[in-house]
Amino acid sequence: MCKKRLYVFDQNIPDVPDENANDNVKDKYDRHIDEDVQATCVMLASMTPELQKKHENMNTRTIIFHLKELFLKGGYRGFVMDHELSVNLVLQPLPPSFAQFIINFNMHKLDIELPELVSMLVITEKSLKKEKVSILLVQSFKAKKNPKKKANIALKPTGGVKKDKGICHHCLKEGH
Repeated sequence: MCKKRLYVFDQNIPDVPDENANDNVKDKYDRHIDEDVQATCVMLASMTPELQKKHENMNTRTIIFHLKELFLKGGYRGFVMDHELSVNLVLQPLPPSFAQFIINFNMHKLDIELPELVSMLVITEKSLKKEKVSILLVQSFKAKKNPKKKANIALKPTGGVKKDKGICHHCLKEGH
């Protein structure tokens, strides 16, 4: 599956199709853009924050071109990031909702390419969103079903403020 997306490294992004273009041309363009964005995200996730800032507004081919210039001419010559580090750089900044995914990933010691990892994360994110929506629906249904439980209802004061009928501090008389 991830090998099918490798074409974004070799092929230029097609021109934006005209409004009159057929659906096949429009779909091909949209698919290329989506897969280029996914590849770019993976590439950015495997970079240092400094490199991310330099490349955040580039597509995959431009990033590759720039990195070749940078690493072949600059002080980064010979720097290679191993696969495990790249995977950790993708998994480390994930929010706590992905904790179960990360545990399963590490327990099964999955050896997958970064584009496939990103695809798995996208699928997991969609399922997490579906679970959150269904949980909220269940909670709101229970609240409507059982009206005797008054959860999350703000208490309001009733009866006003009672006056103290003790002794006045000014005139030393009772009851006012």
